Amino acid sequence: MEYEVVTTVVGFIITAVVGVVGFFLKRTMNRQDEFATKTDVKRVEKEVEEHKHDIKTLNDKYVTKAELKEIKEDMADIRESIEYLSKNSISREDFFRNIAEVKGDIKDLKDFLMKK
Repeated sequence: MEYEVVTTVVGFIITAVVGVVGFFLKRTMNRQDEFATKTDVKRVEKEVEEHKHDIKTLNDKYVTKAELKEIKEDMADIRESIEYLSKNSISREDFFRNIAEVKGDIKDLKDFLMKK
C-alpha cells in the first residue's frame, strides 16, 4: 500500500515538473517567434522601398481634389480668353487682305505724288 502512495506522489511530481518545463519552454518559443530575423527585416525594408516608389509614382500621376479644382478653374479662364479673342480679333485672311489694300493705297499715293 505504501508503495502505491509513493508511486502516485512521484507520478504527480514528475507530471508537475514536465508541465512546468513544458509551460516555460512554450513561453520561450513564443517569445523567440515574435523576434524578427535579419532576413525578415531585409524583406520588409525592401517592400517599404518598393512602396515608397509606388507612392511617388502615384503622386506624380494623380492630383488632389484641390489641384483638380484649380485646374478646372484655369481651364474655364482659358476658354473665356479664347472666346474673347475669337470675338475681338480678325482672321489671318482678313489681315492679309487689309495689308494688301493698304499697300495698294500707299502705291497709289506714291504714284500720285510722283506725278505732281
